[in-house]
Amino acid sequence: MKFISALFYFLLCLIQPICLPIPEAATILAGTLAIGEFWSLVLGVTGLVIGITIMYFLTKKIGERFKRKKKTNRQIERYMTYVERHAIIITGALFIIPALPDEIIVVGAALSGIPYKILLPMAIFTKIISVGMIAYAEPMAEYLPINRWELIGIELCIVFIFSIAFRYYQNKKNKTRIGNE
Repeated sequence: MKFISALFYFLLCLIQPICLPIPEAATILAGTLAIGEFWSLVLGVTGLVIGITIMYFLTKKIGERFKRKKKTNRQIERYMTYVERHAIIITGALFIIPALPDEIIVVGAALSGIPYKILLPMAIFTKIISVGMIAYAEPMAEYLPINRWELIGIELCIVFIFSIAFRYYQNKKNKTRIGNE
């Protein structure tokens, strides 16, 4: 019976970033109650990351067709330029702060041109923290003198540092390429 519960939970986590409009916290809490904290964390992160990957590549494929067929107006182009410049920090912050569903965040990341090699570690890192916070909320409340908002602040700082490092790496790579031409 536990295997069926674990499989069902994994499948829910898998389809959640694609098309399931249920808050992530509800799914994770149900999984924690059904299969325990550890398996809820492992299967939840795995399912969510696979679902994010599927949604990313679906959006890339469909988005390219849409871009070719439809002209964009100037305001949309300005928005995309801003998001492209700050895409990593915006996407990382949105994964951390539960303001938008994951499917919206992933669609935005794919359309704004965030490479998958950047999105994947960001998704894994943020999902381990967010799913872990929900799955282990009760034990953490007993032992750690830190609340959810303090942990969210730490996550945001890490994403900000990652964003700066990536921007530095991109600038250095561009300067090297320009110098070689």
